[in-house]
Amino acid sequence: MGLIPGAHGTYGSILTFLLVWAWLANGGDALTGAGYLLFMAGFVPLSWLITHLSLKLNAFVRSTDPKDPPQLVIDEALGLVVALYGAQAGDWAAMLTGLVFFRIFDIFKPFPVNKAEGLPGAWGVLADDVVAGVMALVGVKLVFSWVPLIWA
Repeated sequence: MGLIPGAHGTYGSILTFLLVWAWLANGGDALTGAGYLLFMAGFVPLSWLITHLSLKLNAFVRSTDPKDPPQLVIDEALGLVVALYGAQAGDWAAMLTGLVFFRIFDIFKPFPVNKAEGLPGAWGVLADDVVAGVMALVGVKLVFSWVPLIWA
């Protein structure tokens, strides 16, 4: 995904969204509880390792932004999975809202996303997306707790 010209992070986020949607649509467990925590316990270190190794490969990084190569989109996948915590089959409006909020926070990097990006090496590459994911999750929860009040 990261090699397609254009908006690499958005492409990676959309692919992740479609994978989560397919998982839920085919009877996969909701993104909650112990299963989600176990998945994240493996995904976070794997994301860090891939990011760390990519940053160390000078041939890969030399022609790109050495702090956050645009070809690397696993950080967006990690952030979006954080944003979609609690998603269940049928929660498409909430999931799309999470995707939109995540991309807005990841692209514009408001505080504290911009501070997380300043961490050294792979930590900074991943941390800004995780913080953007948490902010998107909070935004989705707020919006969908207010929507019933507005239309009541």
